[in-house]
Amino acid sequence: MGNFRILLALGVVLGWQAKADNVAYMGTSTGQFGTVDLNTGQFNLLGSTGLTLAGLASLNGTLYGTSYNTGAGTLYSINPANGNLTTIGNSTVNYDLFGCTATQLYALDANFNLYYVSPVTGEATLIGATGVTPGGDSALFANAAGLYLSNGADFYSVNTTTGAATLIGVTGGALLSAMVGEGGVLYGGEASPNAEVDTINTATGIATASAAITGGATTVYGLAPYPLSAAPEPSTLGLLGAAAVFCLGLGKSGKAVRRNE
Repeated sequence: MGNFRILLALGVVLGWQAKADNVAYMGTSTGQFGTVDLNTGQFNLLGSTGLTLAGLASLNGTLYGTSYNTGAGTLYSINPANGNLTTIGNSTVNYDLFGCTATQLYALDANFNLYYVSPVTGEATLIGATGVTPGGDSALFANAAGLYLSNGADFYSVNTTTGAATLIGVTGGALLSAMVGEGGVLYGGEASPNAEVDTINTATGIATASAAITGGATTVYGLAPYPLSAAPEPSTLGLLGAAAVFCLGLGKSGKAVRRNE
């Protein structure tokens, strides 16, 4: 879809703790798979997914990804050791962004309609239109009780019952292609103007540069919490309040994310 990729990062903000040496799983535009230090930007290659994914999502101890702009959508589980994919199932939806909340997987199609994706069958069920016009790099935040969307320089919350998006603010110029919550902080993978890790203020949408991404990684297309956990820790609940709980990814949480190409 043109020369931009829209990425969704659904993020887990269930009570992140103090900023530490936070690490996330990361997928790239060329299928690279590995981990990234969110404080230093150092990428560690673990393997390859073999294809470009629409984003990453972590749900109940399993790492997921979907096909990106292939006409019909495929849901995969991802081996966190090397990025190898296992097909779960297919849908008729052309996925553009992918992520999750603490309980469900979500995807956006090329028109930014929101869908629930079954983690068992891969079937997609329409929820509704976000009302956002796709454009520029985007991300859907994964792994939380709420859903956030970055589209171009705009930052939104998304109603998972109706699909409707509400504008929170602007990033200040950063175009994000993935988002993830770790250690009490919402991080974004910036695709433009610089390849770097940003921190994001969820009340205003402002993105602040943290570290350049190094280690030979191409454009980040997905982020997910590392290591995987079967359920959110009780201490993470309510740190930012119900309205600030995210799910990543998507992303391109993540990831969540992403640019249409």
